Amino acid sequence: MSENPYGPGQGADPNEPQQPNEPQQPPAAPPVQPGAYPPPAQPAPGAYPPPQQPTGQPGFPPQGAYPPAAPQYPAAGYGAPTATSKNNLGTWALVLGILSIVCFGLLAGIPAIVLGNKGKAAVAQGLATNRGAAQAGIVLGIIGTVVSVIGVVYRVSQ
Repeated sequence: MSENPYGPGQGADPNEPQQPNEPQQPPAAPPVQPGAYPPPAQPAPGAYPPPQQPTGQPGFPPQGAYPPAAPQYPAAGYGAPTATSKNNLGTWALVLGILSIVCFGLLAGIPAIVLGNKGKAAVAQGLATNRGAAQAGIVLGIIGTVVSVIGVVYRVSQ
C-alpha cells in the first residue's frame, strides 16, 4: 500500500500499526524525590555548603528567632504650657501694625503698640518666642499712628 502524505488519520488503513512521527525521548530531568523540593544541587568544589532549612513550617524562622518586643512606655500626659502660648500677642501686633499703615491709621496703630509691648514682655518672661514680630508690630503701629495724625492735622489746617 502507498504511504499517506497527510499522515495517519483519515484514509489510513486501520490494519496497519501507526508509527509516531518522532522517536520517543527519555525525560529531561530525573524524577523528584518526595520531600526534596527543589532537588538538591551539587555545590561547586571549594564552595560553601547551602544553608539548611530549619525544621518546622517552611518560610518562617524558627521559634525564638525574632528580636524581643520593644518595652511599653506610659502615655504622655499634660505637661507644662509650651513657650508658644503667648505668641499670638506678637502676631496680632504685627497684623495691626500693617493695617495701621495700609488703611486704619489710629484705630489699628494704638492697639498694635499696646499688643507689641505685651508681646515683648511675654518674651522676656519666657512665655513667647516671637520677639521680632512684636517689635515689628510696635514700629509699624508707631509709623501708622504718626502718618494718620499728620493726615488729620493736614486736613484740619485747610
